[in-house]
Amino acid sequence: MSAYNRDGLSVDAYLVRILAALCRQAGGELRVKGELVDAVGEATALLKSWDSTKQELVLMVNMGSFGEVYRVVPERQTQKEPVPMRPAPINGQTFDPLDKLFTPTPPEPSREHPRAGSTLDDTERLSKLESALQKRRIARLFEEEMRAKRGAAQS
Repeated sequence: MSAYNRDGLSVDAYLVRILAALCRQAGGELRVKGELVDAVGEATALLKSWDSTKQELVLMVNMGSFGEVYRVVPERQTQKEPVPMRPAPINGQTFDPLDKLFTPTPPEPSREHPRAGSTLDDTERLSKLESALQKRRIARLFEEEMRAKRGAAQS
């Protein structure tokens, strides 16, 4: 298991592993004041990052009244294959390297396999799920309205 990736460990097990490493680094013992442990119950964000130059884990705490952590997942980019160089023409004509830019070529089919697991990756499925939920919401609201009208009519 690498230090920067928890692999299959749960968050609890990974954090205990980090705490044990910190104790070793400090000579076998870490002491933390109880008031500091109690203060962590307030709005606190713990951020773990990796310093690749020093090969160290970096733990930072934000104990402000407002802090958010956002995970940015880059979109998958389609990789373009390099344009092969043409051999020098024999008849003395010059080669224009920008020629390929202005003559469209049909796109090649993607060779990547779609990732599975997240509904956010499949926009068509996500759209169907949203539509189904909206229909259920409207049906429920309509049903509640009809019950309220029947109850008012009976009174």
